[in-house]
Amino acid sequence: MPKLGEIKRGREIEKKPKDHKFVWRICEGCGKGRWVDVHKNNSLCLSCCRKGAKNGRWKNGASQRDDGYITVLLQPDDFFYPMANPAGRVLAHRLVMAKHLSRCLHPWEIVHHINGNTKDNRINNLKLTTHSDHKREHDRQRKVKAGIGAIPGIRIFEEETLRVNTK
Repeated sequence: MPKLGEIKRGREIEKKPKDHKFVWRICEGCGKGRWVDVHKNNSLCLSCCRKGAKNGRWKNGASQRDDGYITVLLQPDDFFYPMANPAGRVLAHRLVMAKHLSRCLHPWEIVHHINGNTKDNRINNLKLTTHSDHKREHDRQRKVKAGIGAIPGIRIFEEETLRVNTK
């Protein structure tokens, strides 16, 4: 077992380039020892430097799912962690609403995006509702877009304001 700070050439430890010098270092993240090129000042191994906030693509634990919803990674000591899935992630719009209410949401509570944009998680675009009311709201929106139940002489705009058709 090498000693901390020990230096060897690549050919001695079967690392390339063979003529470079390598030093035995301990990773500050995981505590594992490894050979590092003496010209590189790496205090973390590759697996540790790619985790969490040390990753160049880190966005505070947020990521976007295929369906457009944003999820946020929570730490186990977070007050809202009981809302997280087994991977420690929670839907961002649910987290925003929970923080606004200063409590965890129940699984049966639904957070509705008023404008339909799943990336718009501003509190004034979110509405707490029940599953049945949420379904009713989406059914109503589908009917409005399809023109079902429209009253002759009245146009319904996207912002859902009613105006009398003057033509």
